[in-house]
Amino acid sequence: MDALHILAHASKGGWAPDGDDRCLVDRDLGLLLVANGSGPKYGGYHAPFGLDPGLDAFRSTFASSSDSEPARLLGALAAADATMRRLGAEYERLFEVERSRSSDHPMEAALRAADAVRPKRWSHLRSHCHFAGGITACSIQASGALCFVQVGSGRAYLLRDGRLRSVVKDHTLLTRMEEGEVSMDGIDYRDNTIFYRHIVTQLLGMGDHLKPECAQERLEPRDRVLVCTEGVWNHDRGEESVLQLLAATPADFRELLDATARGCMHDATAIRFSHRDA
Repeated sequence: MDALHILAHASKGGWAPDGDDRCLVDRDLGLLLVANGSGPKYGGYHAPFGLDPGLDAFRSTFASSSDSEPARLLGALAAADATMRRLGAEYERLFEVERSRSSDHPMEAALRAADAVRPKRWSHLRSHCHFAGGITACSIQASGALCFVQVGSGRAYLLRDGRLRSVVKDHTLLTRMEEGEVSMDGIDYRDNTIFYRHIVTQLLGMGDHLKPECAQERLEPRDRVLVCTEGVWNHDRGEESVLQLLAATPADFRELLDATARGCMHDATAIRFSHRDA
């Protein structure tokens, strides 16, 4: 990855104290990823409690794996998913224990259970737990071979010869309906695209059957690639934001992401990479 020019920035646009997005650039491992924590807000902030332990598991599994792609990335995703599910199951177990010990409101029992399993990073926040999130990751080999995996609402874009295309599908309900993969009898998704674009059909840490998206590409000399969370693309000016970030100077990249996050009131995180002379 020494031959690559990489820009990365996470911008907080929502009201959450520390933001729900993450990004990782590890040149030694040839690994780039963005991630977004997800969960309900029971009248207060939910920190993405499961996301950080999940990302730790993802990185360590990827680092120790000798598998070729895409098995290496898929194994790392599976490790993240298992970690987040384990934390979620422990939370549910402790919740039942706390409920049996006290006759106070169930929400108080839920908070005590959350206190017991909350990662140390979030010890300053007393909130309910929800161990779910999405990851969009890319591995880069010295040959220029790229492998992408995706679960959740993130996307990866490739700009080649002036033409933009999405490399891996997102798991928003709107995308699935547009592509005919999900049918809802009697409902025309075009009547309410804003609603359906923010429903996610798959997340790490929840659901019965995890089916990650996977794609492989080769980085050509003039290509530019953008890996991003939904705060970048999932709004009315999404494609415009993507194109602006792909064309931005290094000085403007951060400013554009901050403006995007403020405009959509969601965290917006992106990593852009290309050959140094692109």
